[in-house]
Amino acid sequence: MNCESCDTPNHCDSCVANYDFDLDSETPNTCIPACNLDNSCISCDDTPLLCSGCKFYSQFDSVNLCTPLCNTDEFCEICTEDIVETATYSSTCTDCVEYYNLDSDLTEPICEPQCDVENCDQCSLPNVCAECADGYDLQEDEEQPACIPECDVDNCIECSSPNVCSDCDDNYTLQEDEDPPTCIEIPEIPECTVDNCVECSSSNSDECLTCAQDYNLNTEKTCDPICSTNCKICTQPNTCDECNEGYILTDNGCEKVKEEEQGDKTTLILIIVFSVIASIGGIIGFFIYRWKKRSRKKIINEKETARVSNLENSIIYSNPPDTVHNPLEMNVQTN
Repeated sequence: MNCESCDTPNHCDSCVANYDFDLDSETPNTCIPACNLDNSCISCDDTPLLCSGCKFYSQFDSVNLCTPLCNTDEFCEICTEDIVETATYSSTCTDCVEYYNLDSDLTEPICEPQCDVENCDQCSLPNVCAECADGYDLQEDEEQPACIPECDVDNCIECSSPNVCSDCDDNYTLQEDEDPPTCIEIPEIPECTVDNCVECSSSNSDECLTCAQDYNLNTEKTCDPICSTNCKICTQPNTCDECNEGYILTDNGCEKVKEEEQGDKTTLILIIVFSVIASIGGIIGFFIYRWKKRSRKKIINEKETARVSNLENSIIYSNPPDTVHNPLEMNVQTN
């Protein structure tokens, strides 16, 4: 069976592929499945090259081949034999299982757990830190232990590196211009007194720095409402009390005045102006008339007074003193 050719009846002289003569058999020239004896295999099943037993210093791998037994490290995957076929067999690890790295700098290389944890010096399991570098503390209360910087800075809650503060407690601010940075207390800020202001000056509660939404900061450091489009004056944001020239205030805001409406408006303004001028002119004319009338009456009175005075003087000079008569009496007698 499994003989390719015979030299005499029932005497095989050549086996088929992957079969060899069983040299240990009592029946010579018997073909048995070939084994890879170079791979420390001592026996095979009925299937050629499928090892069923390894030498004592070997073990099966994933494809049923015998590989050197690693007795140096439980996390070693591949070894080389140092002593073969003896009871004192030992091996040297050359490759580790997944998540373990070979430390070949040692006299006897071993497999160390992978340790990709920042600022960690040693891991107990892959990426599980057990000891941090100098200046860092192990934070074990988290699901994945981490190395955090030592932070012995007053009023500091977080450091970016050992004793270099990056964030302070409430009511404290970070002085980054100092080396190393420190936390200083924030001075109490007075309550802002400016209407519609969200931030006032720390030194002056009447001086706004940032206005609320829909308000603009003016030159006096107070907040003005943002008016609606084409609006000249407003007291509330997005509303209007008085529109720009050429616009009229409606329920929808400031709308542009139509040309005919603008013409009617101009005419109305002119009429009003002329009416005002006429009224003012009438008032001025009235006062001028009254003034002229009074002036005329005053002149008449002055002339009458002067005439009477002249008459009295003429009577005095034409009659002697002892016969001086009252001009008014004379006037009565004459009549």
